[in-house]
Amino acid sequence: MDLRPLWLALGLTLAGCAALPPSPVAEAVQLVGVPAHAQEELQCGPAALSSALQASGVETSPEALKKDLFIPARGGSLQVELLAQTRRHGRLPVQLPAEEAALIAALRDGLPPLVLLNLGVRSYPVWHYAVLVGYDPEQGYLLNDGKAEPSRYSRRSFLRRWDWAGRWALLVSRPEQIPEPVRPPDWIAAAAPLERSAPPLAATAYRVAAQRWPEQALVQAALGAERYAAGDLAASVQALRKAVALEPDNAAYANNLANVEWARGCATAARTALAKFDLAALPPALAASLGQTIAEISAAPAAACPDPAAP
Repeated sequence: MDLRPLWLALGLTLAGCAALPPSPVAEAVQLVGVPAHAQEELQCGPAALSSALQASGVETSPEALKKDLFIPARGGSLQVELLAQTRRHGRLPVQLPAEEAALIAALRDGLPPLVLLNLGVRSYPVWHYAVLVGYDPEQGYLLNDGKAEPSRYSRRSFLRRWDWAGRWALLVSRPEQIPEPVRPPDWIAAAAPLERSAPPLAATAYRVAAQRWPEQALVQAALGAERYAAGDLAASVQALRKAVALEPDNAAYANNLANVEWARGCATAARTALAKFDLAALPPALAASLGQTIAEISAAPAAACPDPAAP
């Protein structure tokens, strides 16, 4: 049974930039050693992603990425393909909060954010990918934007172009290293597709997330589902018990816990996990899932858990 609950769909946060706010930091920061690539026409996607991947230790080039990223009919690269290619190279594509402070925090953490800019206007957009490599409160932002050398954008100019592109920003991260500005839901969303394409990388990402955010129910639930898929029922049930303890009214987490308890032969614990929920009060799909679980475990005799993972 797939324990993946329906909490992975995330949306973009759009923010305005009518007036220039105070700088989030007073100190300048600049990364060295981030490759800048002079792009071919319409090849900003491969150039930007190559720069970010290389900064994370991946050997690649814009030419190597071009065949999988560039879509001639669209005259560019889609964000979804940037995410997919990042995962194929063993990295997590982690979306940053739509805040200027998050961009600067990433730079201070040694990671160059990949950003989408609108070089046109709102009504006639001209999309362009670039990689941030520096910030100075007085001089603005330094970007690898498709030229052989980084370009300087004033802070106002950069924020306007970034705002008009929906404030989308991506970090190319190693699974074992959670960047400072990343939020738990964004890290889990970046790691989840790896459960099928690269399970060891997903396992690493969830393990370090549980170490970084032990009191986050979402993180414990993701770790529990991944451990279940790996066949480690004892670790799975421990993580899911933590998730349910942190969010006792979350029926999806409780249903996952009940299924793992049932798989371990612990019918009594499985029934207990779902005893408090009124199916009529739940969304139809979730109610149907809980109903199926309850029907399966109700037919079994009561059984305590004999192994050390039992309460």
